[in-house]
Amino acid sequence: MDVTQPARTNESEYEFDYSDYYELDALADFRPCEKLQVKKFSRYFLPAFYSVACVLGLLANFTLLFVFTRSKPARRAHPACVLCADLLFTSTFPFWAVYASRDWIFGARACKLVTLVYAVGLYSSNLFVACAVLRSCVDAACVFRCLGRVGETKKNVVCCTCVWMLAFLAALPHLNFVEERHVHGETQCLYHYTHSWKIYTQLQLVVLIFGIPFLLLLGSSITLYLRTRSSGRSRMARRAIISTGLFFVLWFPYTLVLILHILQYLHVVSDCSVSLHMDLAIQSTECIAFSHVFINPTAYVLLNKRAWRALKGECVSPREYLLDVSENMDSVSSQDSGVELRALQSVQSFSNPEYERGSAEKQGHFLPHAT
Repeated sequence: MDVTQPARTNESEYEFDYSDYYELDALADFRPCEKLQVKKFSRYFLPAFYSVACVLGLLANFTLLFVFTRSKPARRAHPACVLCADLLFTSTFPFWAVYASRDWIFGARACKLVTLVYAVGLYSSNLFVACAVLRSCVDAACVFRCLGRVGETKKNVVCCTCVWMLAFLAALPHLNFVEERHVHGETQCLYHYTHSWKIYTQLQLVVLIFGIPFLLLLGSSITLYLRTRSSGRSRMARRAIISTGLFFVLWFPYTLVLILHILQYLHVVSDCSVSLHMDLAIQSTECIAFSHVFINPTAYVLLNKRAWRALKGECVSPREYLLDVSENMDSVSSQDSGVELRALQSVQSFSNPEYERGSAEKQGHFLPHAT
């Protein structure tokens, strides 16, 4: 029995071109997003940056520490805490430099410890910078006169303790979620966040390292400017404004990229090329922000008159020191001769009855204190 064949239709209507399924561009949306450029950039750039930043950070911070030890008027509680936080943060740079150039070779415990020190130094440094400017604003505005019975040392201890505790509590999620892992034959120190915790830690970074400190700096700068623009204490307001502007330049680009990463975690941004550019951007802006470890102490010395005088006095050469001593001796000798001359005049005046009557009518006065 013959099988009846169906009538042939126009085959051109059913012809398909499958060549697009084998092109790489067509498969770009279905394959993993490879980030070889980011890995290459980080392997060559980050070790160099961390090494240079570590050297400059240690040099600048130990210079400021030397100024604090040699000059008591330049010593303040909050700048000293900023110094400690920057030293903690800088101490982690050698580990990150080695890790960026090769695998994590320091062990699982070091992975958690270095991450904890890194997070505490990161949070506390920015918070103490804001607290230092806020304290200047409070001193100028005399807001806390009602706390006059509380000693200055106690207020500093309470404030610094609260900031350190806040930084430590904010760093605990980092300690909990970071661990050493072996991925594709490489040993890495990585976070293993859940999706919700990843978004939470990013928001925490945005709020604690930029949001709260910048609002405190901005409010303090505006308050100082309004209170000192009509007086002769505009130097304090100018210093606060420069500190606020410097903080914004260092940390705003990094914070903006962190916000874009949050949008990526929420799948608002999912393109592979955009993800590549954001990874490169976060490494670049992170380096700009992390340069605060040597910019903070340098700016403090340059903007603080007492610290600059103390450093300048320690850097005077022996010849200049001898010249200063000789000038001081000449001034002291001239003052002694003036005292002797006035003493001689006073002795002669005791025998003058008119001088006695004139001096009895004058009010007593005090000699100015030596500065």
